[in-house]
Amino acid sequence: APSSLRLDYEPLTDAAFLLALFRQPGVRRYLLDDEVVGPEWVAAELAQSEALFAERGMGLYRLVTRGERRPVGIAGFRWDDETACHQLLFALDAEATGHGFATEAAHALLHRALTGAVFPRVMATSDDTNRASIAVLDRLGFRPAPRAGAFRAFTIDRDALMTIETPRLRLREWRDSDREPFAAMNADPAVMEHFPTRLDRAGSDALVDRIRAHFDRHGFGLWALELPGTAPFIGFTG
Repeated sequence: APSSLRLDYEPLTDAAFLLALFRQPGVRRYLLDDEVVGPEWVAAELAQSEALFAERGMGLYRLVTRGERRPVGIAGFRWDDETACHQLLFALDAEATGHGFATEAAHALLHRALTGAVFPRVMATSDDTNRASIAVLDRLGFRPAPRAGAFRAFTIDRDALMTIETPRLRLREWRDSDREPFAAMNADPAVMEHFPTRLDRAGSDALVDRIRAHFDRHGFGLWALELPGTAPFIGFTG
């Protein structure tokens, strides 16, 4: 299951909870165009989520705070026919908004889905006036995509999720082509002067493997550093 600092993620099976959440004015306005849904609609959503869990191992989750075990909303993925893509969805109880739960949950879910190759890319849509959701998508690295009907659309893939851009540098995941220059750094007496020891090629490659495993488990770690247009690998930070 996904994991994050403050939340636990439970496959969504509670129809009453989902129905009550989707009847809240704010959720109904932005996710349902103010349409009031009933039990049959909720049952269809839960059935689709159950099928997606069976097919891909991920679907819609109920978000529960750790310790207190308070349900605060839902987040996860559903198939969208209009965009022909798996779509990220999140909705919070009115009392749970403003605490960063949407960003935390969306990041945890995206990391597991994209780094675990559950989905090659993920879409998200938002009403033009839903500034809070658009801000979440922007923080996560979503990029604008062609509109989906009346909604703004955004997309993200693994590379976008795992890349940080600064005015001069690119922080990114490690590539196999980084192994040789990284090994040269690890064998350089000047570079390694204040490290415990220099590494041979086998030790350097093993460190790359550990860095990648750490990213897969936690979603952060030591990023490879690239100087775009000048040098594909100049070091690491993290």
